[in-house]
Amino acid sequence: MDEGSLSLRLLVGTLAVYLRAHPFACDTAEGIRQWWFETEVAMDDLMAALEWMQLHHVVEELKAADGHVRYRRLAALEQLSRLIAHMGIAPAGDA
Repeated sequence: MDEGSLSLRLLVGTLAVYLRAHPFACDTAEGIRQWWFETEVAMDDLMAALEWMQLHHVVEELKAADGHVRYRRLAALEQLSRLIAHMGIAPAGDA
């Protein structure tokens, strides 16, 4: 990750907070964009965050028989907590 990319850091951190609070969450990118965020998120930015999280084994991609791709948590609770701290997400943002 480009450590200077505030948008990517914020999205990854926010997704990690969500996944820590909802360990069984699983949704398509569009569902994540619509339901997991309180504000509008650009799909390109979300896909970049999900791609980064896949590369770092935080989430995994599931391809369903219907062709839809869904994302779910792969990381352990401790890994998510370290990631949240590293991304600088304030505890007040915890869900």
